[in-house]
Amino acid sequence: MAPATFRHILFPIDYSPRCVATIPLVKEMVRRNGSRLTVMNVVDTVVQVPGVADVMYFATVGTPDDPFPAGQKRLARFIREQFRDIAQDFQVEDVCKQGDAATSITQHAERNAVDLIMIPTRGCGAFRRFLLGSVTAKVLHDSHCPVWADAHVEHQPAWKHMNLCNILCAVDLTEHSDQVIRWALAVARANSSRLRLVHVVQLEEIRAYSYYDATFQRVLNEAACEQLAEVQRKAGIDVESDVEGGDVPKTVRAAALRHQADLVVIGRGHIQAPLGRLRTNAYGIIRESPCPVLSV
Repeated sequence: MAPATFRHILFPIDYSPRCVATIPLVKEMVRRNGSRLTVMNVVDTVVQVPGVADVMYFATVGTPDDPFPAGQKRLARFIREQFRDIAQDFQVEDVCKQGDAATSITQHAERNAVDLIMIPTRGCGAFRRFLLGSVTAKVLHDSHCPVWADAHVEHQPAWKHMNLCNILCAVDLTEHSDQVIRWALAVARANSSRLRLVHVVQLEEIRAYSYYDATFQRVLNEAACEQLAEVQRKAGIDVESDVEGGDVPKTVRAAALRHQADLVVIGRGHIQAPLGRLRTNAYGIIRESPCPVLSV
């Protein structure tokens, strides 16, 4: 069974409005789980090019000769200003590093028993049709622990999804689907949330039989329903589920809106499988989702 709580949360920051908007959600996750929180910034001398909206650096630029001390001071000040209210009851620490941001984040998570990385991402720009941004994409791909991501955190009230009343688990019916469902169930139970499953029969599968009639789409959906029921039996659960045909990210988004989901759970294998068929769908789900996405 997956762990029900996140004991150590890593929150990488770049001082952007997106990171600031994520802070109330990070605090709530800390409170719910009684977590230790590490707020991390990676210092670099790279400067973002004005007008290039598709580049997101987790970087602090200090003095040209030595940016690190300035970065440390800025991070300490940021934590005092933003996390004073929870620092009285929970362990909050700062980590300032130099180097490649994504590598620093994933290595720190692995070496310090981090249970969850919470990282906002930008959801716009043609480049993110495939990658969500260099840092976020690399963290999603390389991290061995669950990653929480939100592409729209600036455009919705911070409290909107705090209660985690409804959790939607997107299942691809691969051999690891039962593990993903167990993760989603553990998070749902820990937060007293309602859990629902969704599987999308992809457009490519439907189009393969388009030269026949609509009966084949019904057959594909019925077969997927049977597979999903078998996955539930394997996972030892019985929750409500939907099987729909269409574009995966857009269909998952529609299901999340329809069921007022506060969190979408997807499998890590969607991202980590080399050029796997759902790799781009995983990024698309995160980009399109109206609520945060937890990849496990």
